[in-house]
Amino acid sequence: MIFLQNQLSGLMVSGLIAGSVGAVGTFIFLHLYMTKTRFYLEVYRNFIPVKKFLYYVFFFSVSLFLAFLAFYLIASVFGLIDGRF
Repeated sequence: MIFLQNQLSGLMVSGLIAGSVGAVGTFIFLHLYMTKTRFYLEVYRNFIPVKKFLYYVFFFSVSLFLAFLAFYLIASVFGLIDGRF
């Protein structure tokens, strides 16, 4: 619950921290996973720089969206767990 005292509750802070850690973890995992795929090792390395840039921008936007989604899911789940116990 948000109180009008210009402060965040402990539950909100813990949810924000857990969500941030989860989002960064998801983002790093996606990048590490991508560099180990067969597409990256065999096909992506042979592209011209402009095509590499366009593919990376697309991958970057998708991974940012998934990290954003992970932030909200993890923050809400962590908040529910922390709020009940």
